[in-house]
Amino acid sequence: MIYILGIFLLRDEEMSLFLSYLSYPTGIIETTLKYQAAEKKKESSYVRRLQRHYWSMKNTEYIVMKLDELEKQKEKAKQEAEGAAQ
Repeated sequence: MIYILGIFLLRDEEMSLFLSYLSYPTGIIETTLKYQAAEKKKESSYVRRLQRHYWSMKNTEYIVMKLDELEKQKEKAKQEAEGAAQ
């Protein structure tokens, strides 16, 4: 089990699911699909939305990368502990 930033306790499977939800670019995909389906296209409005979703994704990317880094450190420590025990 893992603590996310010391707040939530998650099992390994839950952590994988959590990271996949964080890293999926839902906002960008939805905005693109809405733009393509719109009859009257206000390009500047959609560009603003895309930029907002892009920066949100980039900020989330930092969190996902840090959590992934912590996961790798945990795995490495676990492997080293198993290697020392043998």
